[in-house]
Amino acid sequence: MITIKHKHTNEVILEIESLCNADLRYTNLRGANLGSANLSGTNLRGADLRYADLSGTNLSEANLRCTNLRGADLRYADLSGTNLSEANLGSANLGSANLGSADLSSADLGYADLSEANLGSANLSYANLSYADLRGADLSYANLSGANLRWCIGNMHEIKSAQFDTYDVTWTKDTLAIGCQQHPIKDWWQFDDTTITNMDSDALLWWKKWKLVLQQIIEMSS
Repeated sequence: MITIKHKHTNEVILEIESLCNADLRYTNLRGANLGSANLSGTNLRGADLRYADLSGTNLSEANLRCTNLRGADLRYADLSGTNLSEANLGSANLGSANLGSADLSSADLGYADLSEANLGSANLSYANLSYADLRGADLSYANLSGANLRWCIGNMHEIKSAQFDTYDVTWTKDTLAIGCQQHPIKDWWQFDDTTITNMDSDALLWWKKWKLVLQQIIEMSS
């Protein structure tokens, strides 16, 4: 029998014969100590894992669709091939985690630490990456279509980021986010002064100063 306790209070949260391939859909595991556990193939769809310790845990091929993992510790966890579609990973620590080929479509990764994480071939389409830290992350062959890139720190390969005066700038091969505005790169170059002015009161002055510089930087970094 496996006993799962709260990471701070030691209160028993759950007792179960085996975690591997278990059906734990919609289970309340908030704050659970599951560090280094084997949860491979486990169905955790819709479970509450907020602030849980999942560091070093094997979650490969698990179902975490719509799961609440806000603030969870997932450092060094194996999430390869895991279904994390629509999961809440806001402010989660995923540093050095293995997310290779994981489905993170429409997942909330706002403020998440993804530094040094493996996201190779991951599906990040329409994921929220605002304020996420992607320094050193492997995003090779990742699907970033429709992802929210606003204010995230890029890995400087697939996602690049910098600050120019008052605005944070983030871009991929086809998308550019400046402050709260995100549009296809080709659209940015065609916006007229009225469109830029309507974005922010100081936007036009900034745009006239930095547009050509940005065009050169983006072209050179592609």
